Amino acid sequence: MNRYFAENSYLLDVQSEMQIGIWTIELLEDGTYVMYADHIMQKILSVDSTIPPRACYEEWSNRIFMTHTELVHQEMQRAMAGEEVEVVYPWVSPEKGLIYVRVGARRDSMHSGNRIYGYCHDITKKITSDERNSYFSRLYQNIIQTFGILYQGIYVVNYISRDVLPIRSALHCNISEHHMLTVEKFISEMAEVFGAETAEEIKENIASYKLADSSQTKGKLYSKECCMKSGKEGAWFELIICRDAISDNENIILAFRDISTSKKQEVYTQSAMEQLKAQSNTDMLTGIHNRRFFEKRINLFLEDGCCSGAFLMLDLDNFKSVNDTFGHTQGDLLLMQTADILRHTCRNDDVVARFGGDEFAIFLQNVSSEGVIHFCNRLMHRLRHTYDRDGKTITVSASIGVALCVQPGISFKELYRRADKALYCSKAAGKGRATFYEDEDCRHAERIG
Repeated sequence: MNRYFAENSYLLDVQSEMQIGIWTIELLEDGTYVMYADHIMQKILSVDSTIPPRACYEEWSNRIFMTHTELVHQEMQRAMAGEEVEVVYPWVSPEKGLIYVRVGARRDSMHSGNRIYGYCHDITKKITSDERNSYFSRLYQNIIQTFGILYQGIYVVNYISRDVLPIRSALHCNISEHHMLTVEKFISEMAEVFGAETAEEIKENIASYKLADSSQTKGKLYSKECCMKSGKEGAWFELIICRDAISDNENIILAFRDISTSKKQEVYTQSAMEQLKAQSNTDMLTGIHNRRFFEKRINLFLEDGCCSGAFLMLDLDNFKSVNDTFGHTQGDLLLMQTADILRHTCRNDDVVARFGGDEFAIFLQNVSSEGVIHFCNRLMHRLRHTYDRDGKTITVSASIGVALCVQPGISFKELYRRADKALYCSKAAGKGRATFYEDEDCRHAERIG
């Protein structure tokens, strides 16, 4: 092939003159795509010969105009499957702005993997020269081809004459399609529909395109989400602003797409995600935090280098007897009441969680040893309760194990181990008391009752 082109060099001149680039796209085993491009295809893509194949593919793929992205990738998949395909689509060139290309592709039958090859023809000039209708008709057809499927409002601003041509204006009753109006009138109508802030941004963008050299704004795409203030009040639209390369860069295109449905779905999804996040951090029975959230919060506290806290493990004495004697409903009620007492006894900065069963954890921030003793006494007093039914008496109390956070660098795991060890000592010493961990030996706080 190279020898043939070398012997018939005029073919390369024809290929170059017609702006027909040759490319190959391959799907690698890791699921990523790469593109190999000849020098003409590199020129169309505005890249140099040193660009890596993966970056070359991304540059081509990322600049397919948003209205045609899905279509183009579907056609490429058809080619991968063995079909011959051809598709025309708009592409945002970093040098020329919005251009139009015709791409043909087929599977490489000589290659065992997933590889396609084809051509890419810049037909922007052809589209311009082939249109024999009036200027407005040509403009209308080209823009509708690009934007008409998705965009409900399409406006062409000529910043030389300062006129605006509404191509499609179904959303704005005060603007008639195909009837020219001034930029000032258009901005005024935009302020009525979308508010002063959005109208001012549109005005500033029109001014920036007018003042800037065309080479500075080719390939530039402005995008904004805006909410209607009148008419279809509360509806959300995506606004895009870009140059129109076909009009010798004298025109700016403004297009509005209704995204109300996707916006509502986004709000619903965000709300659902927040609920799921809250559920993942919450004990479903008691409504306080679970162990996962507790560990995450304490780790953040420890990572900040703080060492003036206390890790408390709390266990309800005789909880199993309440469950066995009065039923699981009464046991669940007792757990909810316990969580409520913990929540109201702790400060806002403290962290409370249920680890499971009748085991709870508390982390007191910025507290002294004396403060912990006072807290434990008050808490044990509030949690002590006697059930007396049908001649059966059960006293519920709380046993607490305390591990003080007094040294930097200590881990959550170690604090948990120490508090759990101290809780075991409280249970072994007769329940209903708080025990401090101290070098594997425990000293007891005064028991309540």
